[in-house]
Amino acid sequence: KINFFISDSAVYNTNAQFIIHVNSTNQFAYKPLNLPGSSEKKYDFGERVTTNFGDIVITPLVDLKESNLVGQNVLVSIANVTDLTNGYLKGLTIEPVAEMSSVLKLTAVDGVKRKAEDFLNELINQYNRRAIALKEDLSKSTSDFVEKRLEIISEELSDVDLTAESIKTRYKISDSGSETSLNMQSGQELEHQIVEANTRLETIGAIKDFVSTKNDNELIPINVGIDNGSVASLTQQYNELMMQKKRILENSTEKNPIVVNLDQALKNLKTNISQGLNNLENAQKISLDALNQQDARINSRLYSAPRQERQYRDIQRQQQIKESLYLYLLQKREETAMTLGVADPNATVIDAAQSLEDAVAPKKTITYLGAIFLGLLIPFIIIYLKDMFDTKIYRREDIEKMMNIPILGDIPKQEDKEAYLISKNDHSSIAEAFRILRTNLNFILDPNLKGKTIFITSSIAGEGKSMVASNLATALAHADKNTLLIGFDIRAPKLKSYLGVRGDIGVTNYLINSAIKFEEIVVSHKEINNLDIISSGDLAPNPSELLMSPRVKQLFETAKESYDFIIVDTAAFSMVTDTLLLSKFADAFIYVVRANYLDKRFLGYIKTLYSEKRLPNLSLLLNGVDHKKSYGYGYGYG
Repeated sequence: KINFFISDSAVYNTNAQFIIHVNSTNQFAYKPLNLPGSSEKKYDFGERVTTNFGDIVITPLVDLKESNLVGQNVLVSIANVTDLTNGYLKGLTIEPVAEMSSVLKLTAVDGVKRKAEDFLNELINQYNRRAIALKEDLSKSTSDFVEKRLEIISEELSDVDLTAESIKTRYKISDSGSETSLNMQSGQELEHQIVEANTRLETIGAIKDFVSTKNDNELIPINVGIDNGSVASLTQQYNELMMQKKRILENSTEKNPIVVNLDQALKNLKTNISQGLNNLENAQKISLDALNQQDARINSRLYSAPRQERQYRDIQRQQQIKESLYLYLLQKREETAMTLGVADPNATVIDAAQSLEDAVAPKKTITYLGAIFLGLLIPFIIIYLKDMFDTKIYRREDIEKMMNIPILGDIPKQEDKEAYLISKNDHSSIAEAFRILRTNLNFILDPNLKGKTIFITSSIAGEGKSMVASNLATALAHADKNTLLIGFDIRAPKLKSYLGVRGDIGVTNYLINSAIKFEEIVVSHKEINNLDIISSGDLAPNPSELLMSPRVKQLFETAKESYDFIIVDTAAFSMVTDTLLLSKFADAFIYVVRANYLDKRFLGYIKTLYSEKRLPNLSLLLNGVDHKKSYGYGYGYG
């Protein structure tokens, strides 16, 4: 037994553990646990022991000789009451044995069977004891209250009865129903109707103010108490058109013809809604005026009733209220008297607590299944998070998920970083990819078109547009197509590094100097037949203004007369506006997207260009695809 020298509240908030080693029948050793720097101390039973949570006295409750406790350790744990209660609540389950059943099943989970049984049995015992005590206190309190109220109501009822009898005798009033009571009842019904009519009128006025003061991009509230079908239908149509307009404005401007038409339709609907609300408000005012006139007539009839009769009706009403209350209190007094002293427990124990033979937790099957599930889930989460935070494009499917733009083909990844140009007898995967691209051009270009002009562009620098332009022009030349390759990326030209050509003058020189002829800037490739090149020329200080020169149109018109295909290497879109200035001269655009390089967020800009048709005949080309890491198959011939 342990006696504490501190208050009970302090003990309840204590967390401590210590070991008592029984040295003999008279002496023990005390050793605190989880207390750094503490040591074992010897005490006699009954001696005061100083601890970190207060002084205590330890005395044996059994004969130590017969109990064989001498030489043994006894572990003592003092738990915080709140923590201990929460621990038991976590392991406690209370549920009905069947649906709609009044029988409950209590289950406690604990590491010690006997401990769980004792806990459940004592829980029910304490529950019943507390329920009985509460019932007794409630019955006693109710009885005292009823008796006091009966005394007061009895006196008040006697006074009211005497007053009613006096008035009735003095003025000779009969008990038959009068017209006054009927008028009062009618007046109450009319007041309820007037309140409802005023509420509807205020709601209509609020909606009118909203429609007239709010801007043209807000929805009009619905289901706010206006029960007019016409106005509700117009409001529904207005909100649907407004949501359609907002969806279009996400990728367009106010000048879009569809948006302009929607604005006109919304304006007409708002006018009709305002007119409908005005008509509804006028009708509601007429209805309210009629109700107020009826109410005035009833009030005039009430005031014309004899004063003595009204006085008697007031006393009679008080008499009825107090009679009802008196009878109710008498009934409650009898009920309380019958239940006082006969408080039964709330719960009846059907079966006492008993333990199961097998452990309920942890279950091996569930543990194994959980381990398998986690083994599959963790890699999936890692892959999912990696894919979610990785915003780069890797394969064709990444593009197709976000937009519906034609994809002309895939160009495999180039292993070395040297400038690569395909040859006529080249059977590498890159060469075959460009031959497939050459074939796919037939599906996007009119075969009867003369001087087919194809612009090659990209979102940012480094996506390989110059490489694509050079190799596509080479592939066309190998197919005996008279091909011209023009370097219109006059800010960062790279064509010379791919083709190895020399040219003193080029596009910029032709645009600046009107004396230079078209033939002077054209250079024929020495090794590739049917391929001519116009380099970008000298760097110009004003590229954008230069591209608006009339000589640009003259250059393309001259080229179309002499060549089957004209491949144009243009500037990247996100850098400058040069390509947009030239887009009107293109028959088709090939937009290069480099795998494992371009951020997916750039696809939104490409999608906008396609939807607004700012680039004619736009198609995509995926460059730098690593077929070893992506799905599908690679190119290759022996």
